[in-house]
Amino acid sequence: MKSNPMCWRAQWIWEDGEAAPRNYYLAARRECAVSEAEASGQWRLHITADTRYRVYVNGVWVGDGPGRGFAWNWQYDTYDVSGLMRAGQNVIGVIAQHWGEGTMQYAASGRAGLLAQLERECDGAWQHVLGTDAAWQVRAHTGFVRPMPRMSLQMGFVEAYDARAWSDAWLEP
Repeated sequence: MKSNPMCWRAQWIWEDGEAAPRNYYLAARRECAVSEAEASGQWRLHITADTRYRVYVNGVWVGDGPGRGFAWNWQYDTYDVSGLMRAGQNVIGVIAQHWGEGTMQYAASGRAGLLAQLERECDGAWQHVLGTDAAWQVRAHTGFVRPMPRMSLQMGFVEAYDARAWSDAWLEP
């Protein structure tokens, strides 16, 4: 079994309110300034959510996740975002979905959450740049329709999206 050397400095975040909302979509974003010299370096982003996430860097889709896991061994993903970081303001944007109830592929944890950490390679070591914390902007993503049925006992919810109700401008600085 592979050991996990990940040292999380980020904090789990979510919107205030219900701990485990049913079929809830959250939009989260954080800007960070990067110098010209830093922009050309190596960057990586670690991310996970309870239940699902879709992550963007400067408006470019990076990935979806996490893989299936259990509360005692939660999965996270690591993305190389080196080519996406640019000099000036950068935005990490995340759409996180919380199912709020268990399925045959997800055991409800009882708490919605998003966890992300951006790191930069500096002199052969990875350096923490930012992580999810109170400085992130979070709010309900109004483009997704919440009162939707489950696809089946084994799966999550039918996804319905109204593009008129949300602008993708939140993904840009």
